[in-house]
Amino acid sequence: MKKIVMVVILGLLTNVIPLSPVMAQEKVQDKDFKHAEKIKKAVSDAGATLDREVIVKLKDNTEIRGLIREIAADYFVVISTSGALHTINYTQVEKFKANKRDVGGRTFMTAPTSAKKVIGGFAIGIGAVVLYCVVSRRCYE
Repeated sequence: MKKIVMVVILGLLTNVIPLSPVMAQEKVQDKDFKHAEKIKKAVSDAGATLDREVIVKLKDNTEIRGLIREIAADYFVVISTSGALHTINYTQVEKFKANKRDVGGRTFMTAPTSAKKVIGGFAIGIGAVVLYCVVSRRCYE
């Protein structure tokens, strides 16, 4: 009876031990798949537009900055600030960040234009003339 119980226990142990590395590998693959799906959703939310600058950090510590040009089922294409095209698999990405770019829509007061500088110069000049007139009392003549 003891021999039968020992054989059964030994048989159960030999069946359980080889499964543990496989189960750990499945957990890692499942984690990678979930991370890739999260990155895919973030890329999809950012969209392939010109008003979103993206920063993509790959698992090999390469960082790519640019705009998303194309989005596919298993990869996306980023055109970097230097003009180079980078095809990136979702599984290669460690970190993804999309920033909204300011590509226009500025008002007159916030736009750094030469017209704004000219108007500011005129305002300062007129203010200086009025101040000189008031201080020297020559404006009354």
